[in-house]
Amino acid sequence: MEYEDNLIQLIDEDGEELNFEHIMTLDYKDKQYIVLTPADDEFFEGEDDIEDLAELDGASEDDLEDLEEEEGELIILEVSEDEEGNELFLSIEDDDLLDELYNVYLQTAETLED
Repeated sequence: MEYEDNLIQLIDEDGEELNFEHIMTLDYKDKQYIVLTPADDEFFEGEDDIEDLAELDGASEDDLEDLEEEEGELIILEVSEDEEGNELFLSIEDDDLLDELYNVYLQTAETLED
């Protein structure tokens, strides 16, 4: 999977376009995951954007409100395909899996820096 200029645009359930920077793609336990970060500061300016991301990422609105003040936020989504072969990005509900993926991301990022 390749993304031009590392930018990716996702469409939420309400049809709104959300912009992200593609950080890396991880292969883990026979599945593929994409690591993203919001592409611009305006992303978190309104409550509607926070609610949209909650629907997209499966995170609660309170979790995302806590994150809006943090820099360097990462979003990890599972890469899948629909029956027509179109890419889908699925939220990860399993907190243990999300922790494992975050640790794999940290190890991979550290290796790339060396």
